[in-house]
Amino acid sequence: MPAEEVRRAVEERFEEEVEFLSKLVRTRSANPYVGAESDPEDPVELEVANLIVEWLEERGLEPRFVGPSKARPNVVVEVKLGEGPTLVLNTHMDTVVPPPSYDFDPYSGAVRDGKLYGVGAADAKGCIAAIAYAALALLELEDARGRLLLQFAVDEESGACSPFGTRYLVEEAGLRGAAAVVSEPYGEEIVAVGHRGGYRFKVVTFGEAVHTGSEEWEEGVRGRSAIADMLKVINALEGLDRELDGVSDLSCPYFSGMRNVLTFPTIIRGGVAVNVVPPTCEAYGDLRLLPGVSRDEVRRRIKHRLSQLGVEYELKELLYVPAIYVSEDELIVRALKRAAKEVAGEHRVVVSRPWNDAWIFAVNGIPVAGYGPRGENPHAKNEFVYLDSLFKATVAIALAALYFAESIG
Repeated sequence: MPAEEVRRAVEERFEEEVEFLSKLVRTRSANPYVGAESDPEDPVELEVANLIVEWLEERGLEPRFVGPSKARPNVVVEVKLGEGPTLVLNTHMDTVVPPPSYDFDPYSGAVRDGKLYGVGAADAKGCIAAIAYAALALLELEDARGRLLLQFAVDEESGACSPFGTRYLVEEAGLRGAAAVVSEPYGEEIVAVGHRGGYRFKVVTFGEAVHTGSEEWEEGVRGRSAIADMLKVINALEGLDRELDGVSDLSCPYFSGMRNVLTFPTIIRGGVAVNVVPPTCEAYGDLRLLPGVSRDEVRRRIKHRLSQLGVEYELKELLYVPAIYVSEDELIVRALKRAAKEVAGEHRVVVSRPWNDAWIFAVNGIPVAGYGPRGENPHAKNEFVYLDSLFKATVAIALAALYFAESIG
């Protein structure tokens, strides 16, 4: 039975897999950038990329760096199993910057009570380990079919729309397959068939600087507070998300109970001195989107609300990601559901509230689903991944690749 062979192959190397994951966590790749501000010359992921390449080469594979930046290269390797379709296994190498409230060294990679701790342990270095060791297990099967295209991408945490990472691999380098699995820390029984989208933006208001002790300010002749105007902007955008609910497409039942969610402002800056009327203020916003809500629709509604305020402002779009979902009838979804049930005794189909790189495959016509080991506290303090879930997810990814190749025929 393929399931028994795969499970045995993963089990034989699982201690090695845990040590590899621990080494990944100890190797820093914290991404400080947000949205379009990411720097292609800052070697955020380079040490992790070198570690993965070394691991792959030691096992007889031929990885390569792919991307527009030598400082931030994606790692790609083709694993030839036999005749059949190509399945892309994709995840990312960068992590968030660990919050200062960790109760231990966030780069420890320590193992305690069946958990491996540290920033990125779940999101998504556990996924890197699961993909790598799933491929290794399949190489031991004599009758495995198809090809795997492993993609370890840069710059996902900046907003999952980076021109340096998965978008470059798919849209510029043409590294595609018949289907894709984007690995994120969902849990061994969970198959993700989509995710919400997002729109991030910055509003800058412009006032007039004047000394707060001047007669002109006292008499209201000169000066305008950009921060006071930003308060008007904040109030004007309240309820925008509820308004967008009316144009959302809820035909996919897995979005039931989810909403468009505007968080504004998430960052706000303004003023130059305590005794000067602030001449500028900038505020950032994050809008989580349901299917059917376009970039143009969001932009039009924001501008309509702000145009009525009588303030001087500038709206800058940082990113737009569409909400996406695929049918449960897609072969890759069916393969993952079958594999998840074998390792976990059940499967659950969901859409993810946060978005990720999956949309890049979807908008380029490539069926895509999400799957990966379970962890806790991603983007928060004391992140960890469950080792039993790491084991099960590694087995399931390998099985799903087998089942997918079989289904293509």
